[in-house]
Amino acid sequence: PGSFGRFHQLITLDLPVGVDRETIAGVVGPVIDRHDMLRSRLYSADGDWLVETAAPGSVDVDALIDHIVFDGAVTGDELNAIASAAVDSALDKLDPADGVVVRFVWLDPDTADRHGHLVVIAHHLAIDGVSWRVLVPDLVLSAVARSAGQTPELPAPVTSMRTWAHALERNAHSPERLAELEYWRTVAGTAEPLLTERGLDPAVDTESVVEVHAVQVSPEVTQALLTTVPALFHGGVNDGLLTALVLATAAWRARRVPGAPLDDPLLIRLEGHGREEEVVPGADLSRTVGWFTALFPVRFEPAGIDIEAALSGGTEMGAALKLVKEQLLAVPDKGVGYGLLRYMNSETAADFPQIMPGQVNFNYLGRVGAGEIPEEMHGFGWLPTADLEVDVHHDADMPAMALLDINAIVAGDALTARIGYPATQLSADEAAEFGELWVQALEAVARHAESAEAGGFTPSDFPLVTLSQRDIETIEQRFQWPVADMWPLTSLQAGMLFHAQLAAESVDVYTAHALLTLTGRVDADRLRSAAQALVDRYENLRTAFVTDGEGNSVQVVLSEVRVDWSEYDRTATGNADDLIEADRLRRFDLTEPRLIRFTLIKTGPDLWRFMVSNHHIVLDGWSMPLLMQDLLALYAVRADRTALPAARSYRHFLDWLSRQDHDASLATWREALAGVSEPTLVSSPGSSNGASAREIEALSGEYTFGMDAAATARLTRLAAELGVTANTVLQVAWAILLGRITSREDVVFGATVSGRPPQLSGVETMVGLFINTIPVRVRF
Repeated sequence: PGSFGRFHQLITLDLPVGVDRETIAGVVGPVIDRHDMLRSRLYSADGDWLVETAAPGSVDVDALIDHIVFDGAVTGDELNAIASAAVDSALDKLDPADGVVVRFVWLDPDTADRHGHLVVIAHHLAIDGVSWRVLVPDLVLSAVARSAGQTPELPAPVTSMRTWAHALERNAHSPERLAELEYWRTVAGTAEPLLTERGLDPAVDTESVVEVHAVQVSPEVTQALLTTVPALFHGGVNDGLLTALVLATAAWRARRVPGAPLDDPLLIRLEGHGREEEVVPGADLSRTVGWFTALFPVRFEPAGIDIEAALSGGTEMGAALKLVKEQLLAVPDKGVGYGLLRYMNSETAADFPQIMPGQVNFNYLGRVGAGEIPEEMHGFGWLPTADLEVDVHHDADMPAMALLDINAIVAGDALTARIGYPATQLSADEAAEFGELWVQALEAVARHAESAEAGGFTPSDFPLVTLSQRDIETIEQRFQWPVADMWPLTSLQAGMLFHAQLAAESVDVYTAHALLTLTGRVDADRLRSAAQALVDRYENLRTAFVTDGEGNSVQVVLSEVRVDWSEYDRTATGNADDLIEADRLRRFDLTEPRLIRFTLIKTGPDLWRFMVSNHHIVLDGWSMPLLMQDLLALYAVRADRTALPAARSYRHFLDWLSRQDHDASLATWREALAGVSEPTLVSSPGSSNGASAREIEALSGEYTFGMDAAATARLTRLAAELGVTANTVLQVAWAILLGRITSREDVVFGATVSGRPPQLSGVETMVGLFINTIPVRVRF
C-alpha cells in the first residue's frame, strides 16, 4: 500500500557566482550520461518489477531544471522556506515509471554578487547515500572541464548496476547463500513483545503522521564513539552506537511492557550500505551509482549483562560492547543474504515473514563532508552547502518505516540523530523518553572508554583459533605487555611443546644456539638496540605458548617485548666457556614471550663472543641466517626498522595451513602407512641402567663423518642416472641400513622437510618454524 513517487534523496550544492542555465545543463548532462541509474525507469511486467535504462544522451537535461529566482537579500529561515517549497514542487514531478528519477532546483539570487544553490533531487530507486560520494566529485570534475573549454571525461564504473543485479540473483540461489536460511529463520522467528498497544498499520501509520525527535551528543562523546571505542575494542563505530541502542531499547521496553525481562532477545533492523563486493568476486562498486542498501534484522541477546549497571558506564558496559560486537559480526555477509533470500529467490521467499520483523530501525550515515574533492578544486563551486536546509517529505500515504526510525550522522564535530516515529503510535514525550535513554547510553559508552579497564579483544579478532571470551580475558591479564594476536600451533610446534612439557625437569633438546666471534670495535648499546628492533620486527619472536580453558594450546603474540639481553666482561681472563655452557643448559619457559636471547661477552680489547639462543619452537634452521642478516643490517642503520623491507608475517603461513584439505591429507597418509603397526626402533625404549627413556638428562652428542670426493661423485652420478635426487639415494641407503639392523623388510623413519609451500608468496624470506618431520616408508 501507499505511493513512493516522492521517495527520494537530495543534496544542496553551492553554485559559482554568475552561473547560467546553459552551464548548469552542461555540467550535469555528462554526469547523467555517465551513470546508468540516473536514466532508469521502474515498471511492472507479469507481476515482477523491472528496471530499464535509457541510452546516454537521450535525457533532456534542460527540462529537469526548475529555475527559482529569489531576493538576494533573503537568508536563513526565509531562504529555507523558498527552497523547501521549490523542492516540494519538484518532488511531484519525479516519475520513476516514466524514467524521471532526477531533477534539479536552481535557486538563483537576483543580485550579481551572490552565489546561488542547486538542489539535486534523485529518486531513491536510482541512488543511495554512498552515491553522493561519486556524484559530487563528478559534478566538480565536469564543471572544471567545462570552465577549461574541454569535454568532461568522467571515469567509468568498473561494475555496472546491471552486472551487480544479475550477479546477486545468481548468488541468491547459490549453495553458500542457501546455507544461511536456517540462520535467518531463527532471527525472523524471534518472539518480541509489542512496544505499543498495536502493531504498525500501513494504512494508518503513514509518512503523513511521522514526527521527528532530534538528539545530539557533545563533541567529546562523539570523538570517543568515533575513535576511542573502536580502537580500544578493535571494532567499528557501529559497535558503540548499537551497544547504546540495545541497552536503551531494552530499558525502554522494560518500562513499557510490564514483566518483560531486561535481558530478553530483541530485534533491531539495520541499514547497511550493501556494497559488499566480496559477495560478487571481482566486483568494484567504488564508482557505481545506485541503490545498494541492505536492510536486515539483527537479533541481539543481552543475556548475562546487567543493563542498569552497564548504563552507568562501569565494567558491565565493556562486557556489553564485546557482546554486541560479536553478535554483529555473527551476521553473515553483513546482512545481504536476508534480502537475497527473501526477494530474489522465489523458492525461499516463503520462509520469511511478509513484513520484516523488528520495531526499531537504525542507520548510521557516517560523517558528512567534501573529503573526496581535491583541495585544488574547492574554488569551482558545486560543493555541498552548509547554510541551506530543505524540509520536505515523502508521499503522505507511504507506510512509516518503523515504530522508531533512527538516522544518525556526524556533521561537523557532533553526532546527531533524527528519530522518526508515527504520532498515531507514540506521543512526543514517549519518543523523547527513548531519545533521552539512548543519549544516556551513548554517554555511558564514552565514559567507560575513558576508564582504565576499558578495551580488549573478542573471539572474532582471532579467526585462526577457537577461544571463548573468558579464555581471551584470562590470557590478556596474564602478560604485562598487550596482546597483539593469537595463533594456532603447527603440528611440529605442538610436538615440541609436548616434549618440552614432558622434560620439564630435565634437558630440553629443542634449544638452539649460534655462537659468533666478533673482532674490532663493537658498540654494545647499538647492538642491543638492533636486537630489540629485531624482536620488534618479527611477531613470532614475541610469542608465548599457553593453554585455554579446555587445555588446547595457543601461541600468543604480544605487541611489544623487551629483548632478553645479557652483557659480560671477561677481558681479565679472556675465557667465557662457563658462560657459554651455562647458556646452553638454560631452559626457556615457553609460557613466557622471550624465546630468543642474546648474550654479548667481551673477552679482549677487540674480541667478543656473541651468542644467540632460541627455542626451536619459534625458528627453524632456514630462518636463522635471515635473522642474522637482519640483525647486522639493523646494527648498520642504528635500529631503524623502516630502512628494511617489510617483513612477511608467519601468520600468513598459519592461515594458509588452516585452509588446506586436512581430510584429504589424512587419507593420503593413512594409505601410505597402511599395515604399519609399530615404529622402527634401533634400540630398546629403556636405557641401559633401567631409567625411563622419556627423560633426557644431557644434550645429545653428534657423530660427524664424510664421503670423499670420488664416493660423492659416484653417488650424484647414480642419482642422475636414476632420475632422482641425491637425497633419495641417501634415504634408500639409510633404509637398507635400518633393515639390516632391525631385520625388517618394511621400515619407517623420519625425514625433515623445509615445510615452505612454494605457492605461498614470500615464503622463502619468512622467519618461523616451517620444517616438519614426515614418515618415510621403504619396503624391500
